[in-house]
Amino acid sequence: MNISNKPAIVFFGTGGHIAPGVIKELLLKYNILGVSRNSLLKETEGYEGIRFDFEESNYESIKDLIERIHSKYGPNIKGFVFNFYYGYPAKPDALRDENILRACMGIFGKQMQLIDSIYEVFDSSVSLILISSMYANLNPKYENYENNNDFNALLYGAMKAAFEKGGKWFISYKRRNNIRINILRLGAFPNNSVQKLNPKFIDNLKKSTEINSIGSPQDIISALEFLVSDGSKYCQGSTLTIDGGWSIS
Repeated sequence: MNISNKPAIVFFGTGGHIAPGVIKELLLKYNILGVSRNSLLKETEGYEGIRFDFEESNYESIKDLIERIHSKYGPNIKGFVFNFYYGYPAKPDALRDENILRACMGIFGKQMQLIDSIYEVFDSSVSLILISSMYANLNPKYENYENNNDFNALLYGAMKAAFEKGGKWFISYKRRNNIRINILRLGAFPNNSVQKLNPKFIDNLKKSTEINSIGSPQDIISALEFLVSDGSKYCQGSTLTIDGGWSIS
């Protein structure tokens, strides 16, 4: 991919239901480097996939990944979007050692290794955008769920809270003005499968917001573009919540 004429965004985590729609919109203004275990499956103008399995990685391989990205694309990189995680427990109260360790590394630990590596490698000005969840700050509403096993997992919300805190910790510890870290805290963005199979649950989610609506990928495009741009140069450690007013209900 030729990235000489447009700035580039590195998108960690290209799977799920939010990323494809977001990447499609961002490609209008940016080249995208998609990093995930299935990133090479995409064939789109302006998009380059970098195959990388975070679950099989360690600190050294993550540092090597960032060094390779910097060596090849360096000054063209405007920002990094942290959209990946793994280790979501099968049950909401799954608290065996292996569940805790996997969720900790998959929702918090690997992300911190990435942030640390970016600080070590990048001298240019870049923006780090951490995609978080309202469950980093709020408990799920029990009445929204018919099945206890569908209840939002303790480890997911707890590790997302650690994810947010960890990003802000690096700002104070590293004290580097060329690197900005800000958080997008998202509300109800259920995937298409959940929307089709469980309309009652979706209706409950809508009623939990102030605008009676669930979110779609298009609802976060402008926020991402702002945080990547120089227009957000005075934003550092901020949290932008996009949840339809859920958190004030």
